[in-house]
Amino acid sequence: MVAIAVIIMEIILYNYLSRIITVPLEHLKMGAEKMASGNMDLRLRITSNDEIGKLGEAFNHMAEQVQELLIKVEFEARKKKEYELSLLHEQVKPHFLYNSLDIITKLSEMNRQVESRRAIRRLADYYRNSLSDSKEIITLEQEIKIVEDYLELQRIRYTDVFTYEVEVEEGITNIVIPKLSLQPLVENAIYHGLKYKESKGVLRIKGERREGCVCIRL
Repeated sequence: MVAIAVIIMEIILYNYLSRIITVPLEHLKMGAEKMASGNMDLRLRITSNDEIGKLGEAFNHMAEQVQELLIKVEFEARKKKEYELSLLHEQVKPHFLYNSLDIITKLSEMNRQVESRRAIRRLADYYRNSLSDSKEIITLEQEIKIVEDYLELQRIRYTDVFTYEVEVEEGITNIVIPKLSLQPLVENAIYHGLKYKESKGVLRIKGERREGCVCIRL
């Protein structure tokens, strides 16, 4: 009778432990597998306040955090894509490309082959440097090279409007800045400033280190 009673108690205890430990752990395992397969909407139903329940709460919290992170990453990726498209549109401005090709054509028709070849080289360098990769952050040296190619093409077009000078300290050329930070400023200076001067103007770009900061002035 004692042996039978012990066996019965073991069966009851096993079923009890299975219900309060094994089954919840199996649910956790299945939830983790579904989460790993991409189901981030899964949440476990918590029915106890013991360690298993706390583990389930931690699982649900982790699932919520991962889902929020994925939403944020998707949003940032979409914004980055929009920025890249905007940046690409800024780089490949149709009117700038058209005007540059028109200048090259006119120079060739005027038998000014040296200037024509120089303009072609500058145009090729400009698009190669600005479109060579998808980096949004480049060195100041690379940005200055893009600006110089752009300025040289504009100078050829507006020969009687302006000249330009670039003076940047060597010690700051390796700092990094967002790509095309300077070109919009240079473009505005030409189209909204120099073009309306009664005399020929000079566009100066100066970069220097001042009081622990890097200063770029136009």
